[in-house]
Amino acid sequence: MNQSAQERTGRILSCIGGIYTVLSKSREIQCYAKGTFRHDGITPLAGDYVTF
Repeated sequence: MNQSAQERTGRILSCIGGIYTVLSKSREIQCYAKGTFRHDGITPLAGDYVTF
């Protein structure tokens, strides 16, 4: 299984304009929340741990 297909975990550092900056293994990665979060009214916040 290649690196891009594996699930990673990290911690949200910030969210600006719907783009989340996540710290994962000493790397900052920018990503978006899934549509299901928006539909369910869930808002990930800075400090939350996430799997992506």
